[in-house]
Amino acid sequence: MIREIVKPYSELTKLEKERLANYCKKCGVSEDKVFVYYCTDFSLGAGYDIVVSLNKAIIENDKAYFDDISKLQMITDIDEELNNY
Repeated sequence: MIREIVKPYSELTKLEKERLANYCKKCGVSEDKVFVYYCTDFSLGAGYDIVVSLNKAIIENDKAYFDDISKLQMITDIDEELNNY
């Protein structure tokens, strides 16, 4: 399952918000120009990943694809993920 986290990203942890801000700064864009996804498919670890991208995911047959994975970054707070496991 993959779903877009709607702004203002209230579900993100403090660390994930910091990583999101750093990603935006690195890419030279504001937070309203990025897409943040909660993904459980093919996730390693305790079961989910938080992924940020400059491109909207293409979803076909319940699978997500990205045209340009070079702009894709994981921002998952692993400690929080394990605490929720």
